[in-house]
Amino acid sequence: MPKKALLVIDVDHACGWRVKDIRSNSSKRLVARNIKAQLANWRARNGLIVFVVYGRDATGQEAQVNGRKQENCVVCDRNDSARLAKFLEHRHGNTHELAFVKKDTDAFTNQNLAEYLKKKSVTEVVLAGCQTFSCVRTTAQGAAEAGFNITLLRDLVFAPFDKHYDTEERWLDLIRATIQMNSNSKLSVKIE
Repeated sequence: MPKKALLVIDVDHACGWRVKDIRSNSSKRLVARNIKAQLANWRARNGLIVFVVYGRDATGQEAQVNGRKQENCVVCDRNDSARLAKFLEHRHGNTHELAFVKKDTDAFTNQNLAEYLKKKSVTEVVLAGCQTFSCVRTTAQGAAEAGFNITLLRDLVFAPFDKHYDTEERWLDLIRATIQMNSNSKLSVKIE
């Protein structure tokens, strides 16, 4: 059975995930509700959850040692525009969830992310967050290049798939092209 990790990408204030922003955008509000429900499900099963935010200070994993929050958590204590959304209820203490700062659209530009997931024997990354056709897509491509299988959770990404913007098949084609470029035919990519 493959070991999975849920990666929640860029659900922070800078990407419009403040309460007022979520209330004003019904499709973003629905995605927020779906992400919150999925997090509860993963937490109930003790699943591996990793948060990712953008920042020029991409230095590695969150400053937490011995299950205790330390000062300056990279996702909770950032400046207001880059702070992780409160509805995610990022966990500290004995059940803390690691977070990584990325310096580009692809979360795997932070080499510590792939190293951490491999240490945890993860073979598949499950993606949620935003932006579907930028940061989520390039993170999926980075995951493929790092040798991970990819699952995109359709109802947990923003912007949504639609005929005016882009389609699921186009998203899948872009990631499959990355896998073929890396000639690693064992990898899979899917949308659920």
